[in-house]
Amino acid sequence: REENPRLKAQVQELTLKLSRVDSDWQQRTNEIQRRSKQAEQQSSELLEQNSQLKRELEITKNKNRDLEAMLDANKREIAIQWLLDCGLVYKVNRVNEPHMPLKAYMNMNAYKLFMLDVGLLGALSELPAETILEGNDIFIGFKGALTEQYVLQQLISDTDYTPYYYGTDKATFEQDFLIQKGRNIVPIEVKAETNIHSQSLKAYCDKFHPEEAVRFSTLKYKKQEWMVNIPLYAVCNL
Repeated sequence: REENPRLKAQVQELTLKLSRVDSDWQQRTNEIQRRSKQAEQQSSELLEQNSQLKRELEITKNKNRDLEAMLDANKREIAIQWLLDCGLVYKVNRVNEPHMPLKAYMNMNAYKLFMLDVGLLGALSELPAETILEGNDIFIGFKGALTEQYVLQQLISDTDYTPYYYGTDKATFEQDFLIQKGRNIVPIEVKAETNIHSQSLKAYCDKFHPEEAVRFSTLKYKKQEWMVNIPLYAVCNL
């Protein structure tokens, strides 16, 4: 009888201690869970911030590339303008629509550059003189560029016309030159070889129906229904 109250007291004390341990464990577990959730939330926020920083970095890189491209373009334009002012090159602007006046349809950002003289072009390209005189199978492509250069400088030196060229970003063909002759817009095609199939000129004429079309080539003067062929040596008679 005397031990029962003691035992009961011990049981109650142990029960209280277990309850405190359980409560303390529960609190610690809740704290761990809270910290774990907090850590997950912070990790998620850091990942989002990292993604945002990566996006901002990519945007900054793109802007830098755009600025570098603009800087390079400005440097190139300054160099080109210097060459133009010195009279070393000619600029032929593109027109997107062959209407009068051509200057009103000129695209300032699209142009071709030509040398002052066909001899300078040949020298700068390190083209051997005998290649021009004797001919060469691998010279055919550049011969066209030389011939266009010759026709362009003849148009500038021997006529009053301002040469342009026709083309668009989506066009399937490009016209070598366009001039405004009186009230007419005249397309010009240049051929260096005896093969004078004028596909681009024909496509232009079929689309815009000009009153006059010209082809400069090594052939003699010949007038056809839709165009006239003029020998290369007679550009001044345009």
